[in-house]
Amino acid sequence: MTQIETVLSVITFVFFSSFTALIYFRFYRKSRARATEFRLYALRDKMIDLVVSGKIKEHDFVFQEFYKFINYMTNHCEELSFSTLIQISRQNKKDFQRQQYVDKLIQELSKKDEKVIETIAELSYEMAQIFISSSLLLRFLVTSLLFLRLVERIVEKIPNPLLIDEIHAYEEYKKYDTLHDRIMSLQAALI
Repeated sequence: MTQIETVLSVITFVFFSSFTALIYFRFYRKSRARATEFRLYALRDKMIDLVVSGKIKEHDFVFQEFYKFINYMTNHCEELSFSTLIQISRQNKKDFQRQQYVDKLIQELSKKDEKVIETIAELSYEMAQIFISSSLLLRFLVTSLLFLRLVERIVEKIPNPLLIDEIHAYEEYKKYDTLHDRIMSLQAALI
């Protein structure tokens, strides 16, 4: 490979890498944020439907807090990422007032209609999906855990020959009356 070919290869690589980065940052992130925004709009509409159907009151603490939360998240869709989640959790980790607030929210939520609880659970699920979809690291971790769980299920189905030998040895052990005979049967079964 000549020096000109090497330079052209590097220039081509840089060009296509830049083009890929441009597409990702310019279009994909914005379209993902827009899709997230619409998912949150759908959840906000469900919260409003709960008010209209009389399952929860408009001035209720639970409705007000989750409605504010959804609006905040809708306005900051482009900023949602795993690092944002970590920053928020670090800020709220030792805040005693925050803990009282969460306790009050859980207490109030436990008194609500089943439909309200389902909607809040759906909101939690959607937020988890949003954070997973916005973080390559989280997607990798979740995929790895799912794969490991699948492997574990497959391994459970495979019979363990060592375990079968131990069970057989114990069955032989129970047949004999004296301790000497039991020890001899165990040695014979394991050899």
